[in-house]
Amino acid sequence: VEKLSINSRFNLVQFTRTYNVFNQEVVPATDDNKNAALNWLEEDFRTSGFGGGSGWVSGNDDGVQKVMRRVFEMQPDVIYLLSDGSFQKDDPTGKSSFGLQVSWDELVDDVEELQKGLAEPARLHFIAFGISGGDWKGARKLARRNDGKAKKFD
Repeated sequence: VEKLSINSRFNLVQFTRTYNVFNQEVVPATDDNKNAALNWLEEDFRTSGFGGGSGWVSGNDDGVQKVMRRVFEMQPDVIYLLSDGSFQKDDPTGKSSFGLQVSWDELVDDVEELQKGLAEPARLHFIAFGISGGDWKGARKLARRNDGKAKKFD
């Protein structure tokens, strides 16, 4: 954030199965906005793995697809997705309180559809941490299909 040029526009979105945004739209990378973003990361960023509380958006339709829809509404040029690659969503049958696993093919297809709503496709980079083999393959596929790169940290 600190190294963004004044010509850049940015936003931050933290997600689990729910999400929280730094700002409702992308904002210019002014010193004030960069400082506000760093303060948001310091004050509001959760490391517990559970989202909730002030500013967190949830509902019946949760999971990474909801987050991606919100991100694409912001009309981004570039997306950096940081994750362990384990994505769940609500079980519409209610049989599982832990949710259902989102398949990589489903996510790739959903992002492809979201790209159609942009004037120019957004480049999507995937930064993975603690990711397993099959999920790493999916992360690379998602990035590749969206003109991005995938990087893995153990």
